[in-house]
Amino acid sequence: PYEYTDTLVYSGFTKKEAEQTNIYEVLGADADISRYIKHGGFNNKEYPNCIDPALFTDKDGKIWMTYGSWSGGIFILEIDPATGLPIFPKDDPAADPYYGYHLIGGEHHAVEGPFIIYSPESGYYHLFVSYGNLQANGGYQIRQFRSESPTGPFVDPSGKTLDDEDDFMNYGLKMMGNYTLPSLAVTYMAPGGQSAFVDKDGDYCLTYHQRFSDKGEYHEPRVHKMFLTEDGWFTASVFETNTDALSEKGYKTKDISGRFYILNHGLDVSDAVHEYEEATFANGEFKSESFNGKYEVKDGTSFITLTTDDGTYQGIIEEMTDESKNEVLTISAVGDNNETIWAVKYK
Repeated sequence: PYEYTDTLVYSGFTKKEAEQTNIYEVLGADADISRYIKHGGFNNKEYPNCIDPALFTDKDGKIWMTYGSWSGGIFILEIDPATGLPIFPKDDPAADPYYGYHLIGGEHHAVEGPFIIYSPESGYYHLFVSYGNLQANGGYQIRQFRSESPTGPFVDPSGKTLDDEDDFMNYGLKMMGNYTLPSLAVTYMAPGGQSAFVDKDGDYCLTYHQRFSDKGEYHEPRVHKMFLTEDGWFTASVFETNTDALSEKGYKTKDISGRFYILNHGLDVSDAVHEYEEATFANGEFKSESFNGKYEVKDGTSFITLTTDDGTYQGIIEEMTDESKNEVLTISAVGDNNETIWAVKYK
């Protein structure tokens, strides 16, 4: 059986309630905690809501816990492997002595549910978070940042890190939000609460909870494979994992042709649904009502680059079976503008 050991870190306290936490034990009996208090209550625009903890081991074997929600954003603390308790960075001027290192977010913006995984193939720590409100119509969605260090800075494909910007929706790679495709029985809403893992075959997977347009707050857990693009960002498979695999022989530009259904997940944090459009791919160019551009496949690989007036998208070509058992050819591509494009060809 599991037994309660201790509380690692507290938030939401007033000055009077601070005595019920471990903050004086950590910082000292005479510590000035005024920075954590604002207008008589907890300073939740600068310091975190202590939920959604997730552990990972860095490339040097150190254990870390990332955590946080809305409020002051996402933070990280090193964990002592002998005790399972935090190692508070009281002597590091780059960190808060109690809450640790600030990674992204703040000003009580809708960022939560952090999860970090290290990829030796990319050489980066990849931070996945959820934006929006945890409701079917709350604009919930999955975003990604990356860093060469567990403590940051974590940046998006545009090269920017997220602090407390009011236009926070323009920061972070939006991997997926609300969307629909021709073979889906309903519109998919509010993906989020994500984590990542490597399966027994060495493939990266993204797991999260998915809501639907006709089922209210009912949700199901989903698993999608993830693949690294040529420039080292994770992009998720268009459909849930089943028979998905990358081609061993790869493709050429001429192999990608015909009628596709294409959608752009955009950057909004809203209840808007991103609809698909019919697109024609031929001779290195694609055209639809809203998406026009060029594409090029790296010969003998599954890497594809799409170029539009709005940005350059590095992606993966994948053959798989969709959720209605159709054989499909898919493209999932990450833009330098933080947007993700998906395209599907039904065989």
